[in-house]
Amino acid sequence: MTADYERAVADHIIELCEEGGELRALIELVPSPDHLLVLNIAVRPDQQGQGLGSTLLLHAEALARSLGFPEVQLYTNAAFASNLSFYSRRGYQEFRRGSLLPGSVTIFMRKRLDIAD
Repeated sequence: MTADYERAVADHIIELCEEGGELRALIELVPSPDHLLVLNIAVRPDQQGQGLGSTLLLHAEALARSLGFPEVQLYTNAAFASNLSFYSRRGYQEFRRGSLLPGSVTIFMRKRLDIAD
């Protein structure tokens, strides 16, 4: 893993989902000039299937609206069909393909927000 977590904690928005002092899930967000980027969603394996990922995405969308952003963007590896399905069911649409890592296809997705929602 090559992520610079010290920089991420200082420069990004990291929201935690905790219960009883135990971390259940988190979302890492990066404000950009014209959108809020979901950089990472992580749900503890024993907490998956309980709606935490959906809850975190809804939280990101509400935060984006409060900051005046017209959309939320994210990206995922094309090989992760379950991720693509998960995001699509929640209103995210593919708008571009590229490659962030050699030999892989990255799918960039976005959800346009109605600020009045």
